[in-house]
Amino acid sequence: MEEHERLQKAIMEIFQKEVQTLDPELQSILIDDIVTAFYNRLNIMKKIQHNTEMRLCTNNSLVLEPMQVLDPDTLQSMDENNKRWVKDWREAVSKLVSKK
Repeated sequence: MEEHERLQKAIMEIFQKEVQTLDPELQSILIDDIVTAFYNRLNIMKKIQHNTEMRLCTNNSLVLEPMQVLDPDTLQSMDENNKRWVKDWREAVSKLVSKK
């Protein structure tokens, strides 16, 4: 929680000009949403990384499909924005690999 609050303060400083037209309560809600979204995506990336590393160790092959390395419970709990973000990430990685 302490880290969450520290990050909220930092984000508020960064976006101070952009959010100044909002009421203080709405500013607080927006900043909290931004920080929460960051931590949600960070946790998803950690799971992808962990699961990919596990597959690399057992299969000696690179997994390029994050949706496949996420466990069903994680996929079920993801909101549509995070699902879309993972899909976009997967497409970007596929494009990078196909260029090589």
